[in-house]
Amino acid sequence: MHSHGDVMYALEYKQKSIKKMLWDFKYYLNKDALQACTYILYDQLLADASDRVGKIPFRVPHVLIHYPSSTYFRDDKSFDHMKELMLLLDTLQNSDEPFFTCCVHAVLPRQGVSSDISDNAHTPQHLGTRRQRFEWSKWRFVLSPAFEKYMQERTYRSSPNTQISPVTYIYCIDDVVTTGASMQSVSDMLHERFDVEILKFCICH
Repeated sequence: MHSHGDVMYALEYKQKSIKKMLWDFKYYLNKDALQACTYILYDQLLADASDRVGKIPFRVPHVLIHYPSSTYFRDDKSFDHMKELMLLLDTLQNSDEPFFTCCVHAVLPRQGVSSDISDNAHTPQHLGTRRQRFEWSKWRFVLSPAFEKYMQERTYRSSPNTQISPVTYIYCIDDVVTTGASMQSVSDMLHERFDVEILKFCICH
């Protein structure tokens, strides 16, 4: 396992075979590529969660969320590849004692703001400078009302007297990290809203 800043990743994107697998998964939802990406990411998450289980009381599954697929929300394709990964990952768990609670579409693109275009420069997000990408990412995402409600019932800050064991970790997952701007913006948003630790994992960098 490697790290880019505070983001953990398993594979080097620059390798041709890795890039092909990721593209087959991301743009074509190839069954074999989907399975490979899911297993790789699940192994990373399970190893980390198992370490934490040994260090703290394991009272509640860790929350697992993914980042929205901009190509899906732009209607460039009919599927959200990260949602499909989450659904497959959930089937790999022990249903009676899962390590993770998989929250599909906890994070959504902000309405009225393109996820790929700068309002000022009209520059595609992936072509912007590192500084531009961090600035644009601040305005790209919102939390879904359903996820807000779910977390309000499971955090000390929102409901200190709750009878439900509180969530202490949120695992944020993505397919690839370049600058880390998207993960940072969502992590900041979660930190501001909830009293939990945010852990960032992806397949490639």
